[in-house]
Amino acid sequence: PRELRLTSVEHELQFYSGTRRVKSGTYLITDEEGRKREINISPVKEPFAYVGPGYGYGGFHDGKGHGVYRGLLHTEGEVWDVSDPGVVRDLDGDTLPYKMGEGPIRVQENGIVTYGHLAASLVGPYPRYGFT
Repeated sequence: PRELRLTSVEHELQFYSGTRRVKSGTYLITDEEGRKREINISPVKEPFAYVGPGYGYGGFHDGKGHGVYRGLLHTEGEVWDVSDPGVVRDLDGDTLPYKMGEGPIRVQENGIVTYGHLAASLVGPYPRYGFT
């Protein structure tokens, strides 16, 4: 396989309304020989809230994190309302801070369609997209 360096990547992203979760977008990639590739992404289904076991909103109930002995059989869990793709709520209806949304996407370039996985976390100011 031949190796080429990328010289620029431009993007035009769309977000789920009122959120920082990427919904779809177009990437324009230019390589060192000046060739441009346009890649379009779109959702296959709504993203899910990424919260690994014990890493989520508050972690373990005892607040002690991973690696702490909790007995021979310790089980616990959380339940969230993720029916809105841009918001995670606890069962009391309180909005939880945005972490990361990810999910399956459709990827298209030059009429060729494939599928992938988008994990995106946009934090901090990004004036171009109106994030302060």
